[in-house]
Amino acid sequence: MALRIGLIGCGGITHGHVEGWKTVAERARIVAVADVSEEAARARAAQIGHEVRIYRDYHDLLASPDIDAVDIALPHHLHRESIVAAAEAGKHLMTEKPL
Repeated sequence: MALRIGLIGCGGITHGHVEGWKTVAERARIVAVADVSEEAARARAAQIGHEVRIYRDYHDLLASPDIDAVDIALPHHLHRESIVAAAEAGKHLMTEKPL
């Protein structure tokens, strides 16, 4: 069974993240995205190419029992809060920036 990934943040940098996740689709698959911009979230969902849940608040994504891990791609000043929230929610996480 593939890991179910939630993408937190849907800005320009996540274009590359999505393409990376696609290369390991048999092992990990994006099933949800979260962004305060509905337009950005819908654009990233379209790039993913299959149906995903869209959240405006990443806390709602973290509350989903159907998410195994998250890829956090938010602006730098939001990393600490989102990393701590993901850990407290019991999610595996990936982020490219430190706390």
